[in-house]
Amino acid sequence: MIDDRTRHVIPLSRRLDLLFRVWRASDGTERSHDDVARAVSIATATTVSADDMASFRRGTRPIPANVVEALAEIFPSSREYLLDETAAPRLHTQLTLIDELVSGGIRGVRLRGGDEDTDPERLTAVLRELRERRERSVGLN
Repeated sequence: MIDDRTRHVIPLSRRLDLLFRVWRASDGTERSHDDVARAVSIATATTVSADDMASFRRGTRPIPANVVEALAEIFPSSREYLLDETAAPRLHTQLTLIDELVSGGIRGVRLRGGDEDTDPERLTAVLRELRERRERSVGLN
């Protein structure tokens, strides 16, 4: 029997990268490594540089536990997303849907709960395909 928890483990660096893409600055731009590193440094009372943050995001350096805790407070998402590997896949699906909406330039959407046809993974795939087609048609890729 395959354990769903191990089959769907999402690396911490991927989760952090998605948080950067989804939770943007007030002007709509992606938060800078410098801004997040500064906030983490304050929260942890240690020095975390923008280069450190970029390395954590790329997965080229392990993220210390105190930094993960601080990131879980800094990004306005469920703390479980960074701190609980078993909860991360469900939340990752939802955040990936948000990322596709933002990337696709969609400013608002209304989804009704309880509709069995509203599968977040399928909706995300459809939105991704539509965005990629649009980008190909205008020569962005």
